[in-house]
Amino acid sequence: VKIELVDIQDGRIEWRDAGEKRVFEEVDLWIVALGADGPFEARGAFHLDGKAWALDADLGRLSRTQLPVNVVLAAGDDVSLKIAGTVALDADPVAVAGQTEVRLIRLGDLARLTGHQTLPAALHDMPLRFDAGVSASSQLVHLNDLAIELGESNVTGSVLVTIGDAPAAELSLAVNRLDLDALLPLFASTGEGSESAGSDAPWPDTLLVDADLLVEAAIFRGEPVRYVQLSAGLEEGVWTLEQANALLPGGTSVAASGAVTAEDGQATFRGPVEVISDNLRGTLAWLGEPMQEIADERLRRLDFSGDVVASLDVLAVTSLDLSLDSSRLTGGVAAKLEEVPTITAEFRLDQINLDAYLPAVASEREEGEPSGALPLSLPALSPWLERANVDLELHIQALTYNGVSVSSLVADGSVLNGVLDLNTLGAADVAGAAMRTSGTIDPVAETVSLQIGLQAPDAGGVLRLAGIDLPIDPAELGAVELA
Repeated sequence: VKIELVDIQDGRIEWRDAGEKRVFEEVDLWIVALGADGPFEARGAFHLDGKAWALDADLGRLSRTQLPVNVVLAAGDDVSLKIAGTVALDADPVAVAGQTEVRLIRLGDLARLTGHQTLPAALHDMPLRFDAGVSASSQLVHLNDLAIELGESNVTGSVLVTIGDAPAAELSLAVNRLDLDALLPLFASTGEGSESAGSDAPWPDTLLVDADLLVEAAIFRGEPVRYVQLSAGLEEGVWTLEQANALLPGGTSVAASGAVTAEDGQATFRGPVEVISDNLRGTLAWLGEPMQEIADERLRRLDFSGDVVASLDVLAVTSLDLSLDSSRLTGGVAAKLEEVPTITAEFRLDQINLDAYLPAVASEREEGEPSGALPLSLPALSPWLERANVDLELHIQALTYNGVSVSSLVADGSVLNGVLDLNTLGAADVAGAAMRTSGTIDPVAETVSLQIGLQAPDAGGVLRLAGIDLPIDPAELGAVELA
């Protein structure tokens, strides 16, 4: 039997897959064979989802070891797909090499064609252009000279994927602009219900990955995060993060390295992190934090370094060294992120002027009004103590609050199930006074058991620290001693 020509006119094709049905209507297809083994030519047109498509394809002789293939599929000026290359029939396995071009006036046309209608509105009308040299077989896929344009974003580089018992991927990509504000809603909508169950690792132990990524500007919260660099590798189930850098709005640089492992089915990062900023206010404002009530000269300089452990359930920082403006904090903190968090922290702070960071409410009070200090009561204290379980040891060399200088402040205690247990809370000098407090406060049981020691030449400094105004000069009360 010899077939030289196939001519289909006004046909109809139904394609069913996993409950989905696609209907190709008004199908016109003309296929001609110029010989028993080719070459073959195909020309045709059809309608799909109300859009007219045209097909133009050529196939070389089947008897040749190198089989030329050229395919053009287009829907007017809106969509076009071009494939030009060869099929190596003598290779084992059979391999394909060539050039692929895709043009879309609107990305939404591709979503409609593939049946995925979950694109965010910001992506729906973006134009797409894809160009790549392609080499593929049943064992690997290689995209070289890759160039992708999506809206104002441009991606170049190469991707090599090896398929088999030991799958591997090598990626080297450079991006001029990445609009995360438009892309993140897409990942959020497609990631629902995809969390790992049980103790399964979020990636296979047999997968090998070598990735290098450079993003000149990643748009997030309407501002560019610049010079995002990522260099990482995956081997035997462990990600090695060689380099991760970014420059945040406000001039804040972030750098990290370390390892990411799968523990109890969750990704856990361990490694050093550094954050340096000359304009922390700008970065905090970008993140939506109000800055109006804090003095302009504050929250400017930040220098942070520490060894970090982070997962969805745990956050810990050891070897912490934080400089903020003129203050320096050292120590460590560990938190278990549950419905009621558990926090353990040990800090040492050289100096801080809290008045410079707190709202200046005192100047706004009318005569006779109480100061801005909050009244203490057990019912008011209870919700604060129930927010977290805390074990804290804090040493502050010098502190200024409400105009009062405090030196050698020590706070050592814990909060457990809403009960405050103070080992010690005191200072060597509070405006000339020495103070020490210990004991227990249980708002639920409505019990307070405190041991308080106080020695001062007069009560003025202590009263100012507590936000209490007396109608007389506190110095007239003379020396104070309380035990």
